[in-house]
Amino acid sequence: MSKLPVNISIRNNPGVFRLSSGAIGLLGNPTYLRVLINPNTKEIGIQASNQEDSKALKICYGANKGVLICSKLLAERIFAMCKWNLSSSYRTNDCYLSPENILMFKLQSAKESANKRL
Repeated sequence: MSKLPVNISIRNNPGVFRLSSGAIGLLGNPTYLRVLINPNTKEIGIQASNQEDSKALKICYGANKGVLICSKLLAERIFAMCKWNLSSSYRTNDCYLSPENILMFKLQSAKESANKRL
């Protein structure tokens, strides 16, 4: 994997995902990402995408030690699927890179933390 930490943090309100620099680097530092959800395995996949992809989310570079993705609807769906506490944030580094170059994060191993700024 990467020598940099590879993790994702998710906060329901305001619907922010923070990907570590190591995670975004594995995907080639794209401008857009597609987020895939597998409700059966409780995993999310992060895949590099482009502006032409209608389901892609634009990345906000410049975040402290990573990048931000904002999607309230996506965060609400993930929190409901995992039955997480809405006033907390969650973080996991349990991930793998699929043969299709999709960074898969296992949400069932996410750790709850105080709802602090991501």
